[in-house]
Amino acid sequence: MISLLRRRNFLLFLGSELLGAQASIIGLTLVAVAAFDQSFVTSSMLGAIQAILMVLLAFPAGVWVDRMRRRPVLVTAALAHSVLLFSVLAAWSLDLLTMSHLWVVAAGIGVASAFTGVARPSFLPTLVHRDALIAANGTLTAFGSLAGLGAGRAVKWLLAIAAAPVALLIEAIGALVSAFLLHQINAPEAAAAGRRGFMKEFREGLGFLGNYPPLRVVTFATSLAYLSLTVVTVNQARFPYNPMGLSDATFGWLGTGGTAGAAAGALLAWPIARRIGRIRTFWLSLMATQPFLLFVPNDWPGAFQAAPVFVQSLGFSVFVVTQVSCIQAIVPGGLLGRTTAAMYVLVTLLSMAGLLVSTLLNIFFSTQVVLLIGIAGLIAAGAVLMLSLQPALSGKSS
Repeated sequence: MISLLRRRNFLLFLGSELLGAQASIIGLTLVAVAAFDQSFVTSSMLGAIQAILMVLLAFPAGVWVDRMRRRPVLVTAALAHSVLLFSVLAAWSLDLLTMSHLWVVAAGIGVASAFTGVARPSFLPTLVHRDALIAANGTLTAFGSLAGLGAGRAVKWLLAIAAAPVALLIEAIGALVSAFLLHQINAPEAAAAGRRGFMKEFREGLGFLGNYPPLRVVTFATSLAYLSLTVVTVNQARFPYNPMGLSDATFGWLGTGGTAGAAAGALLAWPIARRIGRIRTFWLSLMATQPFLLFVPNDWPGAFQAAPVFVQSLGFSVFVVTQVSCIQAIVPGGLLGRTTAAMYVLVTLLSMAGLLVSTLLNIFFSTQVVLLIGIAGLIAAGAVLMLSLQPALSGKSS
């Protein structure tokens, strides 16, 4: 990781990632509350618009990203993001701001985010060698987790001083600086493929995801892991924490353990992969850590209550970093946008499906049994990788 932080292009990309990640919908939500006295429930719909458009436009964005060089796409999306936010500030200062304006801006940010979400993972292999992808993705994920934690505290501070315009200004400037940093990257990109028809290119991307055996295994295991994790997360909320005498401090420890575990897992993914091999890291990250969910909740003293959550989050973070890096290493550059889009939509839909599966399971089984089913699903995802991927690829690269 240290060597990556010495590379100019990667540092620029990391900086743009951190600034761009914080240029979210938070500022618009605060503006809706402050300017129009909207409830947080209503104003949160602005974020829902963004999330829905990111899913709906992911496939079209994947096709377009594969048709173009990725850096100009990222620069354009960041500039659009910044301009949209500055338009809100301008309207506010002129007393011309309306709720309709905020809806339009939220939709525009959703479109820009769809292209950014597909183009960023597709651009990374241009900046680092294939062997450094796990280290690069781990670094991006770790810094992103820590930045997200800091952003949450900043939001609380901005709410305390009623400074919604300040939050929006920070996001707008962050997006603008992100565009500048991306523009400074000078890594050469291969020429984009010519257009062959939208539907043909769309089917080509999906076909590669389903027809290449190792990638098919990764897709199935990823789907099972995210579906199972949603079932576990939903049912953990059903546990009778209060009757166990757990204090509010315990909830804080559990949340901190999850965030710290995710950041630690991202940083450790590459050292672990270098030590025991990439493929072994892939399946062990689930099979060796997800059983710790059996110890949540617990009545252990103080911060030790967060230990199982820390270990589980660490393992799942290693899995995610390895999974993303595997796809970037396997998929040809000209198909990476469409493949990334397909995986994003699949994971999002399966996470939503996990809510339905959890509800159905709770009709027939107790919360504890449903939790065990979810944990078994996470372990089974690792077993699928162990039994299918290890024999297929261990001879080439472990």
